[in-house]
Amino acid sequence: MQMANEYAQAPRKFNWGNPLIHSLLVFLSFSLLFTIFFAPVLFSGRLLAPGDGIVYYLPALYSAKTLWTDLIFGGYPVVGDPQNMTWYPPALLLHWIPNSWNALVVLAYVLAGSFAYCYGYMLTRSRLAASVSGITYSMCGFMMAHLGHATIIHAAAWMPLLLCAMDRLRHGFSRLWFGLGVLAVSCCFLGGHPQIAVYSLGMGFFYALFLGWRVPLGRKKYYAYAIGVLAVGLALCAIQIIPTAEFSRLSPRSEMTFGEFASYSLPRWQTLQTLFPYFFGGLLPPFNFPYWGKTSLTEVAGYLGWLPLMLAMVGAIAHPKRSIVRFWLWVGVIAFLLTFGGDTFLGRLFYNVPVYNKFRAQGRHVIEATLAVSVLAGFGVAAIQRRLVSRKIIFRTIVATIAVLILSLVSMGILYPAFQEKAIQARVTAPLNFWPWSNPAVGVPIVMCVASLVGFGLLLRWRDRRWVGLIIIPILIADLSTFGWFWEWQINAPLATALEAKPIVQKYRSLLRSNHQRFLGTVESITSLKDFESGVFPNLTRLWDLPNISGYSPLILSRFSEVMRMSTNGGLSSVPVHADDRRLDVMGVRYLLEQSAPKTDQRGFAVTGQDLGVALGSTVCGPSLLSPSMNVDLSTKPIEVSEIGFVTMLGCAVTVPENAAVVQVQVTDTQGRVETHALRAGRDTAENSYDCPEVKPLVQHQRATVFRDLPVTKPGQCQAHEYVSSLVLSQPRQVKQIELKWSDSKLPGVLLLQRMSLMNRQHNTSFPLTSVGVSPKWKQVEPSDAGTIYENQQVLPRAWLVSKTVRLAPSEIVNAIQTSRLPEGGVYEPEKVALVENAAAVFQGLDLGTVGQVRVVQRAEAMLEVQTKAPSEAFLVLSDAYYPGWQATIDGKPTRIFQTNYIQRGVKVPAGEHVVRFEFHPLSFKIGVGITTAMLVAGGYGLLRLGRKKEPVEALD
Repeated sequence: MQMANEYAQAPRKFNWGNPLIHSLLVFLSFSLLFTIFFAPVLFSGRLLAPGDGIVYYLPALYSAKTLWTDLIFGGYPVVGDPQNMTWYPPALLLHWIPNSWNALVVLAYVLAGSFAYCYGYMLTRSRLAASVSGITYSMCGFMMAHLGHATIIHAAAWMPLLLCAMDRLRHGFSRLWFGLGVLAVSCCFLGGHPQIAVYSLGMGFFYALFLGWRVPLGRKKYYAYAIGVLAVGLALCAIQIIPTAEFSRLSPRSEMTFGEFASYSLPRWQTLQTLFPYFFGGLLPPFNFPYWGKTSLTEVAGYLGWLPLMLAMVGAIAHPKRSIVRFWLWVGVIAFLLTFGGDTFLGRLFYNVPVYNKFRAQGRHVIEATLAVSVLAGFGVAAIQRRLVSRKIIFRTIVATIAVLILSLVSMGILYPAFQEKAIQARVTAPLNFWPWSNPAVGVPIVMCVASLVGFGLLLRWRDRRWVGLIIIPILIADLSTFGWFWEWQINAPLATALEAKPIVQKYRSLLRSNHQRFLGTVESITSLKDFESGVFPNLTRLWDLPNISGYSPLILSRFSEVMRMSTNGGLSSVPVHADDRRLDVMGVRYLLEQSAPKTDQRGFAVTGQDLGVALGSTVCGPSLLSPSMNVDLSTKPIEVSEIGFVTMLGCAVTVPENAAVVQVQVTDTQGRVETHALRAGRDTAENSYDCPEVKPLVQHQRATVFRDLPVTKPGQCQAHEYVSSLVLSQPRQVKQIELKWSDSKLPGVLLLQRMSLMNRQHNTSFPLTSVGVSPKWKQVEPSDAGTIYENQQVLPRAWLVSKTVRLAPSEIVNAIQTSRLPEGGVYEPEKVALVENAAAVFQGLDLGTVGQVRVVQRAEAMLEVQTKAPSEAFLVLSDAYYPGWQATIDGKPTRIFQTNYIQRGVKVPAGEHVVRFEFHPLSFKIGVGITTAMLVAGGYGLLRLGRKKEPVEALD
């Protein structure tokens, strides 16, 4: 009967005036708090969009609302990407308001604080207790760390409102609270992050299960209301859930190994960071010691604050609502254990739960632990205000806090050797220092612990004074700010001008509009905010209407990712530089912007992060793919060179004698003058495994100057080496061509050219060559502030006709595209033949030669219309991604679309002139719209029928 007695009394009216005014004041107070907190960015012309914020979430807010876009990934189903926030009400509204991004981000914190305040007030009837709960939840380490993940903070913001609705419905049905519960469920999912939405739904389910076990209303009736809230809320989200389910099945996320599931979890040895948030490193002074933790600090940050933890201890011990206290204690403990992922039995057990096991980053469970602490902290404040806290409890709380602090400091000393080893593994060579007076990451939390103890004492002494909150709230904010104020939003907030299309974008957008082809900007060089603001990166290209083969999204089509060798951040494992690799050709990529960020060493030798990977040598040792020569064409923009730097290594070259010329280097200037040099064994380069015990006695040349060491996976774990050298020209020359040639076909071995830089000592400049720059497949067009532009010499148009299709297995098609080799040994020429998987698509027509014509008539993001002309039946190939829901017509009559070239669309077209139109009408979206619409109608009607009596304003309570 205890639980029943706890909840038997219906909630009383607010004591703070009208409930609507109370709610408005709470919302405005949190709005003011976070406006002041984020003022350094809000009032400096910058954007609260660090990391993923600027490349993913911000473009999603500002881009045109569409079901499909052809501006990223060669075609992308926006309809299936929940993190696009297509149907999220706040994002829908702010989409139409210029410069509203910062408002969207701040709104998440305001909603989180307001809803947590609401829930805290429902339970405690104390404005101070509710304020502590709201501030703790909205300013916690999790919310601040994920500022760049707009969908995460928005999904998390609605969790407390769902709990409010579940709590209020235990007193009887309320149209208002039923509707608010449905709104909370819907916005959790439509807010865009399925993982946090599932966590919120689970929290709401178990909270309702707990509340409904014994309520005056009756168990069955209450559970019916609670299930109704969850079911109606989910049904309203069908417009997003069903397309997302379809997309997920076609993405790498359809299956997740346990290792992937457990990734980005909190390592047990990093538990200290829950009390010392920057103990393992940070970003801003004074916490800017290099981070040496195991995984991303963003994903495992969970600072809760010293004061909230102290108050939570009091609430857990002293508050009279024992059953709900136990509930939140269990929530906090279980959620915290789940943050360790696979390091605990719970993590391994939960991996077997369907749907749940599709999410990685188990460290995100800290949001539920934070909510538990915020609720218990509110209970603690309320218990103190009502004089329910004995001296014994006070003494225990203070002793426990001091004991935890001392234990933490002692563990730092005991584990110092292990921590130092972890730091070395993270390539942090500086010695660790745990002395509080010299390491702010240790000293500041100690100061905040002491300040929290002082604040705790003042709260106990002046518990009856209304102004005591003026002391407690600033201490709480300062405590939580020791993490949030020093987070990346301070330094990685891009200028609003970063959204403006750069001159290079404007130029090539115009060129690409005329031929409807695509652009690629390499993304591997984003190492700083400066790199980003000067470059061209996805998904901002959507804002500029620049068709980009790259993109940025946690969801990517598996087939597209496989054949393009592209990760979810849009980066290619390597840019195709060989003529046989047709990946970018078939997708119509005409221009490439190589955004290399070269680094110059003490020798003045500038290099990029990408190896050239050019192999020169004889077939005596190396495989047949070795080339006897390489030509660097600089004729479009000759460079004044006085010295050429190389990073190379030899393989299978132990018998090459000392000083033997292995590669001839021929330099031609703009006047036609030729200068020849040689790279020699022992002086300029050497056997890569020179120092391996089984190799060194056999090598017949000396070891050259080592550039860097490489590990060799063989017995003994010896070090391999790359070697650095330079060739000095007789005089500075305007070089237009450099040819490297293996000196003797009879000389065994292979030289791997990794880096090459053209230097001018007089002007102290160094121009590093890249794999693209030395490839005949790519022609340099022009340098720019953002990088170097190259044009693809083998690019195919947006749409073209072929006279033949060949049916192959999927793996054979992928191999053919990447190597230009068909299974039977023939050459794959995508200009002449299309590869299909369906027998119905097999086709053999007359050779079209140059007669077949295709012209793009009309193009929109979710529509393409082309005109074809051919003397005989042909097969139309479209360099756009294949996806369920695309429909095609020929002269207005429906026709079948075949999956072509593994990732593209193709249709058979008859002889003559025809108009082929492609439109995107996904069935999953239609089903989702139908369910959502039906639930809106049925739910609205049901609410009217169930609650004809007008509810008073106090129902907000």
